[in-house]
Amino acid sequence: MAVHIETPTVRRFERLTVLSDHRVEKGMIDPRGWKVLDGNGQYVGDVKDLIVDTDRMVAEFVDVALDAKFFRIHGDPRILVPMHEAHRDGDAHRLIVYGLTRSRVGTLILARDERQIEFWRDWWRSHDALEEPIDPVPPTYVSPATDEASQADLRPR
Repeated sequence: MAVHIETPTVRRFERLTVLSDHRVEKGMIDPRGWKVLDGNGQYVGDVKDLIVDTDRMVAEFVDVALDAKFFRIHGDPRILVPMHEAHRDGDAHRLIVYGLTRSRVGTLILARDERQIEFWRDWWRSHDALEEPIDPVPPTYVSPATDEASQADLRPR
């Protein structure tokens, strides 16, 4: 019996940390671990990784973990910033991203999350060739809790 071994495929855009046999070329700036500031010099996050276009072998994006408290983010604080939007702060190990204002980041996070939901709906609809479950789970409706309703939910049954 022949054993089929899948060869790993390299994605078009990949994190540099995943490309273990690659590194930033000598003489080039590697901002991983650097602080990120907004246009006012306010700390807003940290560079976690670089997103590499593996066709061109060039870093396309900076993967930034935003300061969730500063931006009041309740979900995923990671965003991608195009390399051309990140500017080095002199000789310091900091990047300045002028577009990272509270209002702009709020809009960005909301748009990203809405597109993610659309992506998942579209993906699952496009794969409808899979058999439908015999007994699908009925929709779960959610409503705001009132004091009386929330107390009723807590009572033993």
